[in-house]
Amino acid sequence: MPRFERIILIAAGCTLASLLSAMLPWSAAAQQGSTVEIPTGQQLVDLIAELDRKLVTAYSKCDLETFLSMMAPDVENYHDEVGRVVGREGAKKILVEGLCDLIKNGIQPRIELIAGSLEVYRMANVGALDFGRYSIWLRRPGEQEAKVGTFRTMTLWERRDGAWMVARHIAYAHEPVKQK
Repeated sequence: MPRFERIILIAAGCTLASLLSAMLPWSAAAQQGSTVEIPTGQQLVDLIAELDRKLVTAYSKCDLETFLSMMAPDVENYHDEVGRVVGREGAKKILVEGLCDLIKNGIQPRIELIAGSLEVYRMANVGALDFGRYSIWLRRPGEQEAKVGTFRTMTLWERRDGAWMVARHIAYAHEPVKQK
């Protein structure tokens, strides 16, 4: 697998994966015993789907401002090939050295949620946990876009001070697509 494809697989999963790892009640809200209003049913699914779209779009376009604004200051990212990365600065470094580098070199990445794969679960007094499967696409200069890999994520979204942010993210099961 070419180096840039490996970078995209690592970068894509690292940021998204780290956001999902804190499924245990270790969040600030749970520790403080505070009550956080969390939507239920389809309202929650629609909200998390929109947040996921916004996050993936910001990530794919190297929109650091939007991407980092969606991360909790103490965000933890876990990636099956990179390991653990803590904090916004760590998430920023992974994005800048991965996807942003590809874009600077004229390679256009696109990360796409696989239709029907998003699962959303309410986490009382915290937020929501989502699971999703994604495809990674790259368009190299002068070539057609090609699917280069897939991965899965778990993301813990916390509602803190009225804002939804990624608290934990886990990216795993990265698989390259065999080119014909």
